[in-house]
Amino acid sequence: MIVGIDASRAVSSHPTGTEIYSQRLIYALLSLGLDYHFRLYFRSVPDPTLFPQAELRVIPFPRLWTHVRLSWEMARRPPDLLFVPAHVLPPIRPSLTLVTIHDLGYLYFPRAHSPLQRLYLDLSTRWNARVATHLLADSEATRADLVARYGTPAEKITVAYPGYDEHLAPVRDPAAIAAVK
Repeated sequence: MIVGIDASRAVSSHPTGTEIYSQRLIYALLSLGLDYHFRLYFRSVPDPTLFPQAELRVIPFPRLWTHVRLSWEMARRPPDLLFVPAHVLPPIRPSLTLVTIHDLGYLYFPRAHSPLQRLYLDLSTRWNARVATHLLADSEATRADLVARYGTPAEKITVAYPGYDEHLAPVRDPAAIAAVK
């Protein structure tokens, strides 16, 4: 099985939480030793040492990369499954798709986003919820929001909590704490 992953957000030079999620999730999937062929899609050339266990497909395009260039790639060489961990599914896509919905915060905190951002987030989330074969929600709250706000069938959503970085775990060693006081 060929598993395609939109890895374009996993190599951001200024990563936010969703970009870090994408990168770490891809690392984790590749480290499992699964009997799948992983094909990662990028807008620009990534560091080739980042994902040595995967096929890297660089498909450059200046604007609307997902909607135009990734769609074209899906029409020409579709994977068996396309996973989008941090963005929106392309209009042309394989029949099996998985996408992560991180939250619907734009509905609860509208002033945190410009009107144009809110519109884009709303339309892209509705699109993902409607056309994806399956959704990952990174919390029960996001799952409940998708069901209540967009009428997404609950059985179409799996909650998968993000992992954590052990380097950011609370420090419990008294000597280490004393060293920074």
